[in-house]
Amino acid sequence: MNRIRLSPEEIELRMPAIGIAMKHHTFSHTSAIYGIFDESFGELVGSGTFVRLFGETFLLTALHVAQAKLALTPNGLTRKYIGLAHSMTCEDPPRPLSARCFGFPHPYDLCIFPVDDLNLSDRKALTIEAFAENASEADHDLLFVQGFPGEKSHSIFGVHSQTYPYTTTVGVCTKFDWFDQRLHIAVDFASSGLKDELGNATDLVDPHGMSGSAIWATGRTLTGDDWSPGKAKIVGVVHNWDDKAGSLVGTRIEIVREFLLHVIRSRFAYQNWQERGGPINDDWYDWFKAVDKLPSLQS
Repeated sequence: MNRIRLSPEEIELRMPAIGIAMKHHTFSHTSAIYGIFDESFGELVGSGTFVRLFGETFLLTALHVAQAKLALTPNGLTRKYIGLAHSMTCEDPPRPLSARCFGFPHPYDLCIFPVDDLNLSDRKALTIEAFAENASEADHDLLFVQGFPGEKSHSIFGVHSQTYPYTTTVGVCTKFDWFDQRLHIAVDFASSGLKDELGNATDLVDPHGMSGSAIWATGRTLTGDDWSPGKAKIVGVVHNWDDKAGSLVGTRIEIVREFLLHVIRSRFAYQNWQERGGPINDDWYDWFKAVDKLPSLQS
C-alpha cells in the first residue's frame, strides 16, 4: 500500500479528528495504576494497557511502575504502599493487582500483571492483532498516546484520574545515554505549541504517571481518507520523559513482543513442570516443550 504524504498543514488540520477517534478507541483498553496506602487512600503511579494472550488477561505497563510500591531511603528499600491496584469505571473502586508480575528491567522497563478479566467491568483487553510487528512505520505516521498523568489525578473521597490523549509524531532523545534506536522509540512531547484533542492551544501537562502507556501508530499515512482508528497498531510502551528534547521515550514493539512471548512460554513451562510433579534438574524439558507449543504470539 502506498504511503499518503501529508503536508504539515494537512497534519495539523487532521490531528484533532484523529485524536478524538483514538481517544475513544483506546480508552477502554487503558488503565490507571495506583499505589495503595490503605483501603481508602492511594495515589496514581502509572498507566497500563489490558491485553489478552492465550486465554489469559494481563495489564502491560512499565516495570518501574510495578516497583513503585518500594521506596529507596537512606536505610535501604522500604515499602511505600501496601500494594497496587488498577482502575475500573468511574463508578467502581480500583481492583488490587495481587498476582505476581513479570518484568524486563532497564533499559527495557517492561512489566505485565495477570488480572482477573471477570472483574474488568467495561474495560476490554486487546488481542495481539493490535500490536504491530515492528515500529518501522512510526517514523512516517501520526502517533497517539493516552495515559494518566499525575497532574490530572486528584484524591477527593478516593482517587479520580483523567486521561491525557495526545496526537503527535516521532521525536528524538538526547538526555539518556542508554537510548538505542534499535530498542527504543521517542515521540514528540514539546513544551510549546501543544494542542488538546479539540485542536485548542493548551499548556504542557507534566507526563509523570504516563509511564506504561501504549504508543500507537495511527495508520493514517497508509490508509488516507479510508482511515479508521481500528487500523492503529501499538508500536511501543512509554517509560521515560526526555524533558530536554521534549519527548516521551519508550521501548519498541519488537522488544515488547519478545518480552510477552518469553513470559507466556515461561508460564506454560512452569505449569507443565508442576503437572509433572516438579522434578529437580529437569526444567529444560518443559521450556523446549513451551517453545514448540508456542512458536509465536499468534494463538
